Amino acid sequence: MKNELPPIPTEIKALQSIAGAALGAIGMNLWAQNTLLKIALFILIFISVYTMIGMLYLKSRKPK
Repeated sequence: MKNELPPIPTEIKALQSIAGAALGAIGMNLWAQNTLLKIALFILIFISVYTMIGMLYLKSRKPK
């Protein structure tokens, strides 16, 4: 028996992208001083938020 993950709906993917971009933009403007640091911080925050929302969604799904 395969243990495959269910597909993530489009609404959740949109929420991941919007929340990640918004928090990344806020974070890079609050904490970073130079351009390279801003880019790195944005990418780190975006990936972290995107991953956390996806993991929370998958964890909330009940296996059949």
